[in-house]
Amino acid sequence: MRAFFDSDIVINFTLSEEAIEKEKSIIENNKRLVRDCQREKLLCDVKKNWDKFYNQYKTNFFKDRKWLKVEFDHIFKEGLKNYDENVEESEIKKNDQTKLVLEIGCGVGNSLIPLLMEYEHCNFIGIDFSKHAINFLNDKWQKILSMNNKLKVENMNVESNMKDEYEKEIKNKNILSENNIKDGYQDDDNNNNNDDNNNNNNNNNNNDHNNNNNCFILEEQNCSDIFELKSYKKLGNLIKTCVVDITSSDDDNSNFICEYGSVDIILLIYVLSAVQPDKMINVINNSYKYLKKGGYVLLRDYGLYDLTQVRFAIKKEKNISENFYVRGDKTFVYFFKTEELHDLFCNNGKFEEIQNKYITRIVKNRKRNLEMKRIWVQSIFRKI
Repeated sequence: MRAFFDSDIVINFTLSEEAIEKEKSIIENNKRLVRDCQREKLLCDVKKNWDKFYNQYKTNFFKDRKWLKVEFDHIFKEGLKNYDENVEESEIKKNDQTKLVLEIGCGVGNSLIPLLMEYEHCNFIGIDFSKHAINFLNDKWQKILSMNNKLKVENMNVESNMKDEYEKEIKNKNILSENNIKDGYQDDDNNNNNDDNNNNNNNNNNNDHNNNNNCFILEEQNCSDIFELKSYKKLGNLIKTCVVDITSSDDDNSNFICEYGSVDIILLIYVLSAVQPDKMINVINNSYKYLKKGGYVLLRDYGLYDLTQVRFAIKKEKNISENFYVRGDKTFVYFFKTEELHDLFCNNGKFEEIQNKYITRIVKNRKRNLEMKRIWVQSIFRKI
């Protein structure tokens, strides 16, 4: 498994009371707010600024979130008739229940695409605030589908050639055996010759396969995750992507995304923190509407006293309100306490808490001689 976030060294740590007081002191002593006129403009231009962000960075900013399988695999496989922790995903039969997964704030697919490549029994919907993000996601997924189809044809051709070679060998072997019987002796060298032929045939097949792989490598640079496709594999189904403002309290989007009460899993991965605090409840209420009874919200986001928050606190005019900051690209970030998330989801009696914890990591980058203390929140809430 790769190191967390592909960093040099990753160490778990416990946030001590002393460390909390130190970070809290830095944040409390640097609460200079952005000017009112600037704040209003930022809040009005949220969609515009996210479009600018994706137009500038395209698909190159965020890493693919492969850790989703590690953390939430049991949720995606829950209820499958053939589910076994020791059974590979490819062995799960298609006649098991198909799950519908909705990612809110899907961006360019850094969560969706790793999941699409992992869970063939799931249908996925991706929605985002930014039309540029949706366009990049669609383009990225089409490239992966195209590559997968090429590999499928390639595999079929290889299997067909191997079958033809095998049948030819059997036929030749039978002819030789018949001739030897007619001549009254058995050729002791047949087995050796056949072994040599098998080795030559296998080498030729391997060379052909490697040559075709070299062709595919040229296209890998256009799309993260294509490097995963060493051979054809069954993929999940991306049934819809669309531009939606999920922070709205209106019901205009109800039929545009999917039917209410039809979704098994909703993903909120580094999304709620990008929403202004007074609109977070709208995201949660909309999630509740789309989920089936017993459906899950899977969440990961930024935790209070994360290194990023401390850096924002030190900078001037980054603070919009308590624990809510504006980035240099004019997008927002909020830093959560686990208690806040519990209250947001559970106080209205709509969800029950399954998991709600801090994830703390010291990330050491030896090349840059940096030590970064990162704090995230990770939660699972189930619709009652």
